[in-house]
Amino acid sequence: MYFMVEIATNNKEDIGALTNLVQHQTEDTRLIAARKLLQIDPGNQTATNTLLNMLRYSRSPWIYHRAAKSLPGNLEAITILQEILCTPRHPFDGFEIQNILTDISSDNQSHTDSLAAIPPTETKIITFLLNLVYTNLLKNGTVRKLFIYIFRKVCNILVTLHQKINHDENSRLQFIEKLAKLDSENPKLILNLVELLRTGQNPSVYKQATETLKEILSEQTYLIVIFDLKDCLQKETYGERYNCCYEVIWHIAQNLAYPDFHQAWQ
Repeated sequence: MYFMVEIATNNKEDIGALTNLVQHQTEDTRLIAARKLLQIDPGNQTATNTLLNMLRYSRSPWIYHRAAKSLPGNLEAITILQEILCTPRHPFDGFEIQNILTDISSDNQSHTDSLAAIPPTETKIITFLLNLVYTNLLKNGTVRKLFIYIFRKVCNILVTLHQKINHDENSRLQFIEKLAKLDSENPKLILNLVELLRTGQNPSVYKQATETLKEILSEQTYLIVIFDLKDCLQKETYGERYNCCYEVIWHIAQNLAYPDFHQAWQ
């Protein structure tokens, strides 16, 4: 199939075949077909829309980085990249997307100039600065250890400030998740995730909080979570939230010595 894509030309039959391929179920097939379609038929709207959708919704950096590189000068693609730069999906986004923005910007300006178009709201400023910290600390373990103590001290201020200027629980969850990736043993962050699990109004929020907790919890934070969630299982009626609380407790029970778990449950 990939060989057929590579040898495709701009005749109607090949364009039709590639147009059918961009409807394929797998992302990599759609990506390869859409890129080739744009190459032999510049401006093809089906291929452009396919690549924009991948850039907007894909969770694979291999997919959405390559989709973006295939859309030089596309203003919608540049806007999406700016949004990803402020709220990265992957640790490598900060570095890679800076380069992609430089390459595809129609005026050949750097991403710094492009960012000037973003409304300078407090939330976006905080998120952008956090992204700079986040990507750089993760690159160097030694730097991370040196700064983690200071970071933990200012973490409470960041969380409080974000809550004051943004009351959307989805935004709050994403913000807490970014901080937690830097300092997964920070009790303040763990308790914020537990609070979202217990009180979040949107099912997608407390379900994602559940998955994040299961991912980042460690022996140092198991006990505070048991303490905060145990009466949720005792009082909460059966339902999606109850199941989410149960998932977290069960995850801890599988990883904590029984005497310690039993003592925390009492």
